[in-house]
Order: sequence, then C-alpha cells, then structure tokens
Amino acid sequence: MTMNMPTKLNSQDNVQKAALEIIEEIKAISADSECIYRGEPEDTGKIFSSLYREFADCDEELIDLELVQRDMIGEVKQYLYKKNDLDILTELQHYGGKTNLIDFTTNHLIALFFACYGALGEDGRVIVQKTAMIEDWILKPKNPRHRLSAQEIVFVQPPKGFIEPDKSQIVTIPANLKQPLLQHLRTEHNISTDTMFNDLYSFIRKQEIHRDAYSEYYSGLSLQKIGDEADSNEKEKAAYTEAVGCYTKAITLKPDFLNSYKNRGIVYTKMGDDDSAIEDYNTVIQLDPNYSKIYFYRGVAYLGKNELDQSIEDFTKEIELNPTNVLYFYRGVVSLLNQESTQALKDFSMAIELNPEFYEAYQSRGLVYAVEGKVDLAIQDFTKAIELKPDDSKTYLERGNVYAKIDDHEHAIQDFGKVIDLDPEEGTAYNDRGIAYAKKGDYERAIQDFSKTIELDPEKRVANINRGSAYADKGDLERAMQDYDKAIELDPEDNAAYYNRGESSLHLQEWEKAKSDLTTAKNMGYDIIESFRNDYENVKDFEQKTNIELPADIAAMLTPPQQSQ
Repeated sequence: MTMNMPTKLNSQDNVQKAALEIIEEIKAISADSECIYRGEPEDTGKIFSSLYREFADCDEELIDLELVQRDMIGEVKQYLYKKNDLDILTELQHYGGKTNLIDFTTNHLIALFFACYGALGEDGRVIVQKTAMIEDWILKPKNPRHRLSAQEIVFVQPPKGFIEPDKSQIVTIPANLKQPLLQHLRTEHNISTDTMFNDLYSFIRKQEIHRDAYSEYYSGLSLQKIGDEADSNEKEKAAYTEAVGCYTKAITLKPDFLNSYKNRGIVYTKMGDDDSAIEDYNTVIQLDPNYSKIYFYRGVAYLGKNELDQSIEDFTKEIELNPTNVLYFYRGVVSLLNQESTQALKDFSMAIELNPEFYEAYQSRGLVYAVEGKVDLAIQDFTKAIELKPDDSKTYLERGNVYAKIDDHEHAIQDFGKVIDLDPEEGTAYNDRGIAYAKKGDYERAIQDFSKTIELDPEKRVANINRGSAYADKGDLERAMQDYDKAIELDPEDNAAYYNRGESSLHLQEWEKAKSDLTTAKNMGYDIIESFRNDYENVKDFEQKTNIELPADIAAMLTPPQQSQ
C-alpha cells in the first residue's frame, strides 16, 4: 500500500524554528540600545495604564491623571505605613489597584512569556521600548516583592496614561506560536506560571482563575457525556459543540490546562475533525511529552485520517510509556490495515498474553489467520472469541466465512444461522447462508435467503446475481434473467451480471443476446473463459450436458486461445 505521509510530520520542527526566530527578532531590535520590554497577549493599539482605562470614555484633554493619583495616594496612606509615593503605588499595583503605572520588564524573555500567556486565539505582541525616549517616566521599585522581582519589573508612568509604541519596535507573536514559545520558555529558561506568579497575591489570583477554568472544564465534561449518550445526531452535535466551547474557555483562562486540550481533542475526533484534534494533542505533547495516553489519542486521530504510519508510530510511543493489551490491540488493527500482517499477529498475540480474556484480540487474530489461509488457527481463535463473548454476531459471521472457504457448508450454515438469530436484520448473513445452501444444492432455501437479503437491502445487487444463479441452477431461467436484469439496472458496470445473463442466454439459445452480454463482460475485464470453466470443462462438455450446440463464434469466445489454435 502506498501511503501519503501527513503534511504535518515536520510541522513541529518548523514551529520550533519559527519560535526561536521570534526570540532572535526581539534581540535584534534591542541590540543597539538599552531597552525595556512589555508583552501583551493581544494588540490593543496604545499601551494603557489601568488608571487610564477607568477614564477611557472621557475626553483625555480634560483628564489630569496625576491629580487623580495624588488624591488616591493621600487616601491610601492611612492604610499603609509607607511614606514614599512610589512604594505606595508599587503596593497598589501589586494588589491589583488602579494606578498610572505600566509594567515593563528588563528581560525580553519574560515579556515574551506575557505576550503568549492568554488570548490563545489572538496574535500577541512584544513592545521593545528604548529607555532613552522615556527616561523621565521610568521608575524602578525599591525592595520589590517576590513577584515583581521574579518578573524583573520596572514601571513606566506616562503623564497622559498611555504610550504610543513605535510600530517598528513591535514584534508580533502569531497565535499558533504561543504554545511552542511557552514550552520553550518553560524548558529552556525556567520561565512559567510557577516562576512568574510566585507570591500570595498571585496564588489567590491563580485560585480564582483555576476555579473559573475548572468550572468550564467540568461543564465541558458534562456536555461531552450528554453528547456521548445522545439519541440523535442533532443532539450529539449540539452537545459536542457546546463542550468544545467550554474547553476553549477553560484553555483561555488557563493556557497550560492539559486536560482541557486532551478532552477537546477527543470531542473533535468524535465530531470527525481529526485535524483540530491532532493540533490539541500536539499542544499537550509540547507541554508534557509524557502525558498519560496522549499518544494513544493522537494515534486514533491519525487513524481517522487514514495516516496509518503516523498512527502506528504514536501507538508504539504509547506502548513504550505504558504497555497495555489495548495499545497492542490498536497497533495490531492499524498494522493489519497497513498490510503488515506479521506485526499485526505479534500485537494481537501480545494483547492476548497480557489479557487472556480479550475476545476482540482473538477475533482479530483469527481474521489474520483466515487471510493467510491458516484455517485451523483461524477457527480456533474465532471459537475462543465466541466462548468469551457468545453474543457477538461478527465472530460467527467470520467463522462461517472460513468454513465456507473450505466447503464445510454445514458448519457455515450453522454459523450464519447464529448471526441471524442474534441480528435478524443482518442481510450479509442471509446472503452468505444462501451461497452455502446453493453449493449444497438446496436451491429453495438459497432463494429464500437471497430474497430476504433483497428485502432488507433492495440495492444489494449481489443478492440479485446470487438469486439469479440459484434460479438458473434450478432451471428457472426466466426468473434468473429477471434477477440479472435487475442487477444491471442497479449497476450498469457490474460485469458479473452481464456474464451470468449471457450464460443464461446460451441455455435459452438466444445467441445475439448471449454474444452481446459475453462481449460486454469481457470488455469490462471479466474473465468469461475462467467463469465458463467453473461450470463446464469446456465447450464440448457444455454441449453434451445441455444437448445444445454453440455457434462457432460463441464457442471460440469461450475457448482458451491455445486450444483454439
């Protein structure tokens, strides 16, 4: 099988490269002068102080922020034993109060962290600010608290409450690079939520964020369960769509919320959006390469995209981390689809070794043995699977097919009958049992089964062909021709139907019709000589058994070339 390798195979390397280029771009802009930095998760235009935002709807020409701030400092002095105005403002800023101070950092990597942390669906930005241009506005806190120290904070106090950043000094952070950059900062520079928010206030604030994030997460889980149990496609889709929305909100609040990415990926897979699922699983792997079962889930998504090599690779990785019977089973299934039967057999056998009661593994290994022609082993595995789960109709169907291949029609009929007992609407079992009856020469029962197949699925043309053959073998050529006509009506490209109708026309001595149908079947690639010899040794045998002499041109059509020379 020729596989089309997934276009995203190298995407992780490309993303990491792009992330590093972002860092180099920031460094290049600030290389020639002393700079400070500010990271913002989305582009808001001007850089505003929190105090300025309080008066954003007012005429800025009329606002005196310095006056507002002085009054505020005067009032707060009764609560703080600090005399220095900057110390008071620093304390207010620390506890989330509204001031005319704007946080900057002396560390470009910390600014990059804040540009990536939050608003994951939006582009962020890092503002590189040359200190010489705003030197009079820069304030450096004395004895900063833990968080300010960890974030290497300096304050900028613009008289009007905002700064107009120079566009040439802004580095845009594409939304799709935020997570890779956060992972890079965490692993390579020890910059993360744990190190950036390291004091009591931050802990309390994180508690609030975590509470809201987990509230959305558990709402998503509830909706996901509703979707799993829905009794209609419409209800399922609606619930899954809402679940995705909840998980997305949880991720917005807590960008490193691995469970939300994982479960959103699972829902995407159930909705048939395997690409989005894989993106979520990739994010989890970037944040935690050893996260439980994440390679399994991504392997399932790749299987949904029929990217079998990538699916096998993920199941293999998950097996390395946590070998279980289920993982070996899944890898075996994908290996079988990928025409790697030897590996599939090994995996199914390992799944059975880890769990001798794993009936699906016996069932699947039996399929491999059947394909390889190892009939006894196939029957043995199917029988074991039936012993473990006697109400699974699929196993009886597969064992019946193996019996049919070795012409053990009695056992085949019994197995197909058991399928019908368990699932009376399973048309394939009626069709297969009909074939077994026909091979035994019991054409009446064969016709009954083929008729039931057609009743259950009027579009199943193979049942018309099979019933037509049973009628023909029974000698009812008129009804046989009707079935062949119907099969051709259902599919004008069915070469077997043309051949069967052509052969029946031979018995009716309708030479032109016979020649036309046989020629059509041959032109469609059907081996009319081989099929004719399945019923008769040669033209002479046909003529002796039917007492019908074939015209020379038709006889030539049904004679192998070496015999006609």
